[in-house]
Amino acid sequence: VVLKPLPFLSNGNDVNGGTLLWEGTDRLASSSISLTAMRIRGLDTLERFDPLDVLGSHTLRSRLAWSSLSFELDLVVSVRASTLPDSVIRNPGDVPPIAERVTVRIALRDVEADAALLLAVDENRYGDV
Repeated sequence: VVLKPLPFLSNGNDVNGGTLLWEGTDRLASSSISLTAMRIRGLDTLERFDPLDVLGSHTLRSRLAWSSLSFELDLVVSVRASTLPDSVIRNPGDVPPIAERVTVRIALRDVEADAALLLAVDENRYGDV
């Protein structure tokens, strides 16, 4: 599964062709990290799928298990000289910005997800249905 673009991860500002995750400025540099793509692999290794098991009179549970899952995040890390008035760098316009593309990979084995949902209904409001 490849997710691109990713407006649900932040405010949706497009920076360096990706979704802005973090931005900061100090006396030395202005930096940003943006996410350009996210890949999820191993969804086809599903070993267990128990949807909506009844736990109690008002509680439902779902269980999922995968033998392995991996995630890849494509990031762009941008750094440029700070333009703050008290910046360490005297002429920030003379220093070219730096942008590096980075891929972060995370692999997991024997992943289990277990979620329970408690359902509460106002009987006075929906009693006639």
